[in-house]
Amino acid sequence: MLFRKILQVMVVVFLVELVGIIWVGSLIGPLLTILLIVLCGVIGLLLIRKFGYQTFKTAQQQWSAGQPPGHTILKGVLLSLGAVLLVFPGFISDIIAVLLLIPFTRRFIQQMVFVWLRDRAMKRFR
Repeated sequence: MLFRKILQVMVVVFLVELVGIIWVGSLIGPLLTILLIVLCGVIGLLLIRKFGYQTFKTAQQQWSAGQPPGHTILKGVLLSLGAVLLVFPGFISDIIAVLLLIPFTRRFIQQMVFVWLRDRAMKRFR
């Protein structure tokens, strides 16, 4: 059942991305569209490398200092997710990636995820 839902979501996301690529291609031309997709992918790969190491290093320092690295890890996960979404071909995923990479919107999303995780953990331990 879960596999079926995941597959359905993947098909819908693929179709939406495909429509987005075709639409952007009709506006700016196919060559520039392909160039943008490749450029976003390269930027995403560079950011994955940077954020992964940076998050690990900061979390390790906090852990050594006796501080819980929860917020740092969540921030790193959101940054890495943004970078990974840049690698995927398509402009919808790129828009979501940019929202995750901009500090203001990332903090807002991070707070929402943190509250959701906290509430979920509280329900489990009741």
